[in-house]
Amino acid sequence: MRAAVVIRTKDEAERLRLTLTSLCTQTQNAEVIVVNDGSSDSTPAVLKEASQWMPLRVITHPAARGRSAASNAGAAAASSDLLIFFDGDTLAGPAVVERHLALHGENANILGRGETFHVRAN
Repeated sequence: MRAAVVIRTKDEAERLRLTLTSLCTQTQNAEVIVVNDGSSDSTPAVLKEASQWMPLRVITHPAARGRSAASNAGAAAASSDLLIFFDGDTLAGPAVVERHLALHGENANILGRGETFHVRAN
């Protein structure tokens, strides 16, 4: 089973950089897809920079379409069996992908919401 992390973001460039960095330390590799939902900040530059040091697929909506549309666009672009959705300010612990894969492997028909830490709360 393979996992994809779909990141929905709008105008969160600096927090997005931290989110992407947190995905680089995973104990299990994942497909990473970022949906830039009409950002007007430096999000494109952050994504260009990140693509130099990690495999990254970027989908860009020129104008914001909303969280659901961003989620759907990321899901449609994924080629993995399991989808893990992040916002652009979500930090991943080093085993989040591995833990999701293990849990979903044991319980194929579950839908869950995991531990979440938001940069804005710091």
